Amino acid sequence: KVVTAPFTVLANLVGSEEELNLLAFPTGSAEPDEAGLAKLAKLAEALTERPKITLRITGRVNPAADRERLQKNALRAEVIEQGLPAQSWEDKDEDWVAVIERRFSNLSGDGSATDELTIRDKYRKVAGNIDVSDQVLVDLAEARAVAVKSHLVNDAGLDADRAVIAQTDLADEGNRFSGAELGVK
Repeated sequence: KVVTAPFTVLANLVGSEEELNLLAFPTGSAEPDEAGLAKLAKLAEALTERPKITLRITGRVNPAADRERLQKNALRAEVIEQGLPAQSWEDKDEDWVAVIERRFSNLSGDGSATDELTIRDKYRKVAGNIDVSDQVLVDLAEARAVAVKSHLVNDAGLDADRAVIAQTDLADEGNRFSGAELGVK
């Protein structure tokens, strides 16, 4: 059973029923949230009980969700850099509406068949027009793997040679969630 389900065994060592091999990250982010950090702490604790286990860390992306979040983040950064107050962005106030309307009108050309779109629809279309390449998604996945290893090594004291970062392949079917997947090497 240790060979077929190492993460179940590790979870049991620390009294957890969580899947310690899957660490979810907020979409578009290379930093784990509080739940992810708590899971990493449990994993680190369990790994101290099994010093011969070496982890393989694979950064993952949900291509659609992560791309959309990165596009929205890029749009936010652009309009704030161009002078929209950050608070206007957060509040989605009339200044935000004006910026989105202006950018949308620049996209749509003649304006036909757009009257029925809500401001949220226009926002999604404007953000969706921002290019986020596949390489950016690969970089995000790899940054997630690095964040996991850094936390385990720097914060939890795991020997660096016990955590190996695997190469990310966007075509891999494992790219169905935003986070990192751990395996035993």
